[in-house]
Amino acid sequence: MSDDETTIGRRPLPHRPKNGLLAWEATMGYISAHHSPDAMLKLQIYPYQDGVRWAASASWSQNEETVGDKDSVAAALRDLWRVLSMHHTIFKSTEAASRRPIDYDEWLDTSTTASIGRLIDVARAVYDDDWLIIIIYQPVENPQPNARAGPASGGKQQYQHRRTRAGHARRLPHALPEHCSPLCRAPTQKRRLITLQSKENL
Repeated sequence: MSDDETTIGRRPLPHRPKNGLLAWEATMGYISAHHSPDAMLKLQIYPYQDGVRWAASASWSQNEETVGDKDSVAAALRDLWRVLSMHHTIFKSTEAASRRPIDYDEWLDTSTTASIGRLIDVARAVYDDDWLIIIIYQPVENPQPNARAGPASGGKQQYQHRRTRAGHARRLPHALPEHCSPLCRAPTQKRRLITLQSKENL
C-alpha cells in the first residue's frame, strides 16, 4: 500500500425495516426512548363514498402531527412523516435516521393488509357506512389486550384473535385470524390496539 492510500473503516448502516409501517413503529420506539415515553402512532379508517379514507397522527409529550382524508395507508403514512419532519428533529444520529419511514414501495405486509381488509368488511356489515376503525401503536413495557370492537357508548368488550364480539350482543364474523399479522398481536414491549366504533357514538 502506498503512503498516499488511506483505509477508512466505516460501520455499515443497520438494515431498514421491511415496510413503511414497521419503519414507523421503529420511529415511534426511538421517540419513546429518546424524547418521551408516551409516543403513539394512530391510524384511522373511515368510509368515504364507495371506498375508505385514512388519517394518521403521531404524538409524544405536548407534540402532535396529523394528516387526514388520504386515499391509502401509504399516502397517510408518507405525508405524516413529511409533516412531522418539517417541524421536528427526531433522530440524533445518521445510524438512527436510516430507519426513518421514507422511500418505501410497500407500506403494509400482505397479512396485515388482509387483516385490515377483513376488519373493514366487518365494519361495513355491522355498521353500514357509520363506522370508524382506530389502530394505535405504542411502545410500552407491559402490553395490554390489544383489540376491541363495538359502539363507543358503553358495552365495549375486549377480544384477542378469534374472540370477536360487538355491542348489543351482536356477534361479529371472524375479522382477525388466529395467525394474524404482527399488527394484531402484541409482542413484548409493544402494544397495538384496534377499535371499531360507530361514528354516531363518538
